[in-house]
Amino acid sequence: MTGTPWWQCQWSRWQYRRGLTCLRQGVYNQALTLFQSALTTHPRPAAVYLSLGRLHLEAGDSVAAITAYTQALHLAPTSATAYGQRGLAHVQRGDVITALDDWEQALHHRPAYPEIYYSRGLIQAQRGDVDAALADLNQAIALNPNLLLAYYHRGLLHYGQGRKAAAAADWRMVLSNDPGFVPAGRRLQALYQELRQEALAHALENALTDYGLKVTTELGGDPWVIHLERPAHQPIAYPRLVPLLRPSLHQVPGQLPRQFQVIGHVDYRPDPEWYGTFPLEDAPPCPPSHWRPALIATLVFPPFGLPALLYARRVQELHRQEHFAAARLTARTARALALLGIAISGLVGASLLVGLAFQWADPTRPAWQSRPPSSTPPYRRGLPPPPPKL
Repeated sequence: MTGTPWWQCQWSRWQYRRGLTCLRQGVYNQALTLFQSALTTHPRPAAVYLSLGRLHLEAGDSVAAITAYTQALHLAPTSATAYGQRGLAHVQRGDVITALDDWEQALHHRPAYPEIYYSRGLIQAQRGDVDAALADLNQAIALNPNLLLAYYHRGLLHYGQGRKAAAAADWRMVLSNDPGFVPAGRRLQALYQELRQEALAHALENALTDYGLKVTTELGGDPWVIHLERPAHQPIAYPRLVPLLRPSLHQVPGQLPRQFQVIGHVDYRPDPEWYGTFPLEDAPPCPPSHWRPALIATLVFPPFGLPALLYARRVQELHRQEHFAAARLTARTARALALLGIAISGLVGASLLVGLAFQWADPTRPAWQSRPPSSTPPYRRGLPPPPPKL
């Protein structure tokens, strides 16, 4: 202002900067006092009115915000920011037509204003003009590729139009720049779940074309649930359909479950008529329990035979619980223990037979003596030789 002492201008600048700090911290009453005090001597009062309008807009007082922005436009008629912010205040009041007029003026003074294109795109989407909304959001992204909210809302529009691949691309772009953007993450996760369900339903319909069944799926957890609804006049053997379902389940992208559940319905009955839970992978045959060698080992050498029996008892139980690797290992352990016990008992029996054989060959010799008496002459064993014959 002309004629204002310089120290008053500096003081008003300090008040204005202090007011901006309070505004960022959410201390609206103190910020309002500082802005009103700075208006009297600030050399750029239009900037103060802009900040004052922002304060009222954040506080929810749209009428006071419109008044402040109008004062800013009286001082700076070409301020695109004032037109844009006043348009937001009009939207807060529900006056969309006036907001669009203000945004037209803002774009007239500043054609490269991505926030205005973004805001106008949201209003066009609310009014149902999807094409105009997409055009504005595309322009906002072209002017500011880092405007993540524009990507997010453009993804919503693509999803509403059935362009799910384009929606997924926009939401992935948001998450790649801001992994903590929770709404985009939830939308993308729900979209992936929907795409998986569609892929599974399509694959199952192709697999069960000849049966005339209505297929619905639930892929929320493990196991997956497949509902098959048949006409009342067409009987179905549901267990025979299970081998036809497994190849279709393997075609679904993403992580697969360990099990799936099939529930059969009749079109006019509320309750299911059949259900069953099956492993996704074809179950391998149950390995042999080796009961016979375990029983033999128990009879001939119990220290190894009894553990072999315990292992043999666990084989089928582990296989029923779908612990296939553990079942195979248990079967091999039972067989090894049984054979080892039989082998040890055989060695013990063979040694006894050898001892009995030596005992039978020389009844006068003790059974433990396995070496026959020596027939070597005494003098060859260190004794003096006999005297010579005359």
